[in-house]
Amino acid sequence: MDSASNSEISGINVKEKGTITITWRHKAPDHVDFFPEALDDYYIRDTDESSTLNTTVIHFTAQPLTGKSPGAITFAAVLGYTNRDGKRRGANISIDLPAWADNNH
Repeated sequence: MDSASNSEISGINVKEKGTITITWRHKAPDHVDFFPEALDDYYIRDTDESSTLNTTVIHFTAQPLTGKSPGAITFAAVLGYTNRDGKRRGANISIDLPAWADNNH
């Protein structure tokens, strides 16, 4: 399901480099998983998910693969979680990464 049509998610902010903030319409799920797509030019690593109240924050590092100097890209990821009814759900999200010169962490 696309995050925009997900009735459990109020909003997703991916404006800050390496950080995704999800605002839920209810208490945040106890556990959230972040599954980025496999990229040709980047390795997504050091992912960390934490939740408080109705917000989940995901941090990650985008490291260029050896010999690559990638330009700006948009990549897809799945946000996996267990809803209040105990059912496993997922939401598709898109994340913009600036060109590598602007993306040093």
